[in-house]
Amino acid sequence: MEFIGIDVAKAQLEFACRLTGETGTVPNTDDGVREDKFFFSELYPALLGRPYEHRCDTDDTLAGLAVLGIRPEVTVIAYRSDQPFDDLEEACDFFMTYLGLDGTAPRAYLAGFLSERLVSRAGALIAPFRKAAAVISWAAG
Repeated sequence: MEFIGIDVAKAQLEFACRLTGETGTVPNTDDGVREDKFFFSELYPALLGRPYEHRCDTDDTLAGLAVLGIRPEVTVIAYRSDQPFDDLEEACDFFMTYLGLDGTAPRAYLAGFLSERLVSRAGALIAPFRKAAAVISWAAG
């Protein structure tokens, strides 16, 4: 679960603590490492005319918990969330849909961009994406 702001975090934490009465755990999908999700830091400005905004990170979540008086334990788990494609056409379809694009010009840009960035592995094209989740837990007090 990722928190957008402290009000959402507080409501979720209060609810979780009421349910469990003992502990709280918040998975947060960032450990401070900023690998570019599906090349969005490059694609957003080029195709959407705006920067890609990263979601809440672990430091933001920990700061929000500190405001609530919670001093949690943090365990970071690294994993891969690669996106495989059968071919460049499927990759373009995915990115066109994901980015909400339409038309031949954005598709042509994506085809050129992705042909240079996707990794060929075991007969598939892969958009590599290394992620980390911070599992944040605390004892109810």
